[in-house]
Amino acid sequence: MAFRMTMLNSLRFYITLYGSILVFLWCQKRRRWWPLPMAAIFALGVVGMTIANYYVPSSNQKNLLVFGGAMLIGVAMALACFDVRWEEALFCAVAGYSVQFVVSLCAEMGFRLLSLSSPEHFLLQTAITAAAMPVTYFYFGRRLKRGQNMDLDRRSLLPLVVGAVVAEIVLCYNLRLQWMASGNRLHMVCDAILLSLSSVFVLVILFALLVQRNLEDELKIINQLRRKDQDQYQIASETIDQINQKCHDMRHQIRVIGRSARVTPDALDEMARTINIYDSLAQTGCRALDIILTEKSLYCQKNGIVIHCIADGNALNLLRDVDIYSLFGNLLDNAIHAVQELEIDRRVVNLTVKQRGELLSVNSCNCYAGEMVMRDGVPVTSGDPHHHGFGTKSMVAIVHKYGGTVSFQAKNGVFNLNMLFPVSDIAPEDGASGVG
Repeated sequence: MAFRMTMLNSLRFYITLYGSILVFLWCQKRRRWWPLPMAAIFALGVVGMTIANYYVPSSNQKNLLVFGGAMLIGVAMALACFDVRWEEALFCAVAGYSVQFVVSLCAEMGFRLLSLSSPEHFLLQTAITAAAMPVTYFYFGRRLKRGQNMDLDRRSLLPLVVGAVVAEIVLCYNLRLQWMASGNRLHMVCDAILLSLSSVFVLVILFALLVQRNLEDELKIINQLRRKDQDQYQIASETIDQINQKCHDMRHQIRVIGRSARVTPDALDEMARTINIYDSLAQTGCRALDIILTEKSLYCQKNGIVIHCIADGNALNLLRDVDIYSLFGNLLDNAIHAVQELEIDRRVVNLTVKQRGELLSVNSCNCYAGEMVMRDGVPVTSGDPHHHGFGTKSMVAIVHKYGGTVSFQAKNGVFNLNMLFPVSDIAPEDGASGVG
């Protein structure tokens, strides 16, 4: 009978532990035949814990060994069944262990308060586990998308793991001793609540560290893109200067050829139109904006896309050239991507830049096909959300850098992007120019 009760306790523990870990791993890529190693590791854990609990006298040292080993088995299960790194497996094991600790405390409290038998204790914890898993997934598990980096800084993760395991194992063991020694139910409830809150706190810290790490990774990528934009701006600026110089020289040569009457007037006109394509398509008064408009216009002409731009380039003087290049480059890239699959007559991008009093206004408008998902007021990328979407984040970062605001609106197949920048030194509003 004692061995059977020990087996039930071990089974109860591992069902809760594995269920909790699976909640955090569920969105990750599973390995082929993953149920087989899971069943084998589960059986190994249950048998090992049953033997250890039945034959080895209870102590803090034994509990540290047994429950610490259970966490390592959880890590092994994650590595054997899911395509994750060991740091990610450890992250999910710690998170799952914290959930298991809360569930076990609730079941233990019910067991003591209601004077349940061991089988009833098993059924109670199984029911609490079944109820806790959806809640855990809703608040925590669904945040761990496939491919998301869960590789926390080891200096943050490892101390948290050791502290959580030691504290929870030792505290839980001593708590049960106190509950068996005294029948004070109020003391039991208060201790259970405090210890449960400590485990929830571990979960919150884990996910706060995860959010911080992901934000650091995003910032690193955005900074890399900004440096790339800066280099590309310098190259584009020099290239367009050279092209313009060559175009002026070729115009002169065309006039010479025309006077010699060796080429027909129609041929001369065609040559002139070809040259004009490469000769400063945009004239807004802002060199960085002219460069990016020229680059995008060349691509748009080949793909039947029209850019209508009405811009007061002088009003953009409060922004650095590389920021203008990056901001409008990402803006136009997104708009062009949205319209290039539409019918030819709907492949239009409208861009307006003007100053209104003490505000600089930038508006982009274009059509799009299908559904556009917005999250927290920002469009969600249609590609892999972990490897794309940094262009929009870079735009938002630039706008906020200058104390501005940005808003996105998608309605009835039309997408509007609006940016507002505060202007400290108001410039005359007579420098607007149109490009179409």
